[in-house]
Amino acid sequence: MEYLTPKKVRISTIVVRITGAAYFLALIWNFQWVITNLNGDSFFSLLISITFLFAMVLVTISGIMLVINHWRFSMIKPNLLTIKSKPEVAVLIPTCGEPIDIVLNTLRSVISQNWPEDKRVVVISDDGYNDNLKAAIEKFKRDNNEEKRVIYHRPHKKGHPERIGDAKAGNLNSALHLIMKQFPRILYVETRDADDLVGSKDFLSFCLEVLIKDPKVSFVQTIKQCKVREGDPFCNQESIFYQRVMPARHASNAVFPCGSGLVWRISELKRINGFPSWNLVEDLQSGYEILRRGGAGAFLPIIGTIGQVAPEDIPNFYKQRGTWALDTLRLLYYKNPLFTRGLSIWQKLQFLELEFSYLLSFAMAIFIFNLSLSLAFGVYPIISSSENVLLL
Repeated sequence: MEYLTPKKVRISTIVVRITGAAYFLALIWNFQWVITNLNGDSFFSLLISITFLFAMVLVTISGIMLVINHWRFSMIKPNLLTIKSKPEVAVLIPTCGEPIDIVLNTLRSVISQNWPEDKRVVVISDDGYNDNLKAAIEKFKRDNNEEKRVIYHRPHKKGHPERIGDAKAGNLNSALHLIMKQFPRILYVETRDADDLVGSKDFLSFCLEVLIKDPKVSFVQTIKQCKVREGDPFCNQESIFYQRVMPARHASNAVFPCGSGLVWRISELKRINGFPSWNLVEDLQSGYEILRRGGAGAFLPIIGTIGQVAPEDIPNFYKQRGTWALDTLRLLYYKNPLFTRGLSIWQKLQFLELEFSYLLSFAMAIFIFNLSLSLAFGVYPIISSSENVLLL
């Protein structure tokens, strides 16, 4: 992604604010029109009207938060680490059943970065207990003279009393504890999915510059791109998310980790006792716990990750998005940002917007259901004159 200059940032912000103000006024006008024109002629029509009104409340609240949250916009200019003595960094690669060639491709991209070999440790933490992968890693270490700096690790099996979390969090926690025990001098750790290549050879240098320059920053998240078909029909590149949503979150200190292309300050992970294991996906929850304890996240607009695979069929696409949605809604239910201490009002609004983006699926379902009933029985949630409809 091209880095936005200050001039482009100002122009983009002005355009977004004008559009946001117009959208805000349209939302308020539409909502008051709906309320004043609800159909209450019969019990059946009233029932349809109430459900329609509920959907409109979700749409209106979500839209208002969208305008507020995107009013501010901030981006870091990427700079390479300038200090001569580079710090030691650990790279954790959790794996569980991924093809061996995929894992090896990721490992090659990690060790080929512009970073001193003696300042980097890589842990491949295998939750699949794959003997073939172990043999392949050992051969890789011999062939590349990486016997001491690349470690094949097997965490405790799920259900073991010493394992902290049964899912991916448990795998990561095991690898993290290994680093803290064997390499206590390491202060920073990168987490990288087993199928994600390093997007820039200077990835660590860019991220460590942010962490070292500002001791208040707890983690740095970068952009993830994917190898996809032309046109990206399933929106795996998430261009709007990285070009507009994350910079807006950065301005409110509400950046959340996205799993890969991510560097953490180990001391911040210790504050939350490692990666949280109660949620389905550990990355969002980890960032949330750090932020509510006064930590800070940073979004760095560089391509830090290139996914080797991406969901490009309907079943896998909805499986991935469904996992994200369920994870986010669990957060809303168990640790609602509105009632969570430690978060600023801006952080609360940013996380609520994320959650409402998934709740809007219920609004869409209601609109479709109401439309079907209206067409079938000729009963509508709204009764208004043709002039009012045209004015709306």
